Amino acid sequence: DIKDMRIDIKFMDWEKLTRFRNIAMENGIISKNEKEYVNASILFDGKRRDIKLRLKGDWTDHLLGEKWSFRVKVKKKKYIDGLRVMSLQNPQTRDYQGLVIINKMLREYNIIVPRESFVNVIVNGNDIGIMALTEHFNKELLESSGRKESVIIKFDESSLWESRLNKKL
Repeated sequence: DIKDMRIDIKFMDWEKLTRFRNIAMENGIISKNEKEYVNASILFDGKRRDIKLRLKGDWTDHLLGEKWSFRVKVKKKKYIDGLRVMSLQNPQTRDYQGLVIINKMLREYNIIVPRESFVNVIVNGNDIGIMALTEHFNKELLESSGRKESVIIKFDESSLWESRLNKKL
């Protein structure tokens, strides 16, 4: 039962994302400069939500063909399927269902892992196919895992990616 997720992005914002994608493809990585959010909307399960989205990922495998990876943030304290911040990405970038199987095993050992599902994504009327929808690390992840709100540690890799961009390593 894979549901449709329709994303509508205004022309000028789509052009901006396309420009960012082209820069990333030329550089071989998606730097922080190409991760600027644009406004859009999503229609999912009969509900339209205002969102902002940006390109997601570090390597350009997230930008191949028409299946670009996006980080999505729902506006106005609304949710999409219980999520406020999520990733949409080509299942190929996450080893197809491999990550889903690993996460299922981790859940059996009571290890916190993001919720995930698959959706059929349509961007500006163009059906790009099945994408992986993955919860981002935030308080909703802790709540859905039956944990109390707490600290989530993130490693800042921006210097690494900046180095790779400048030195082409």
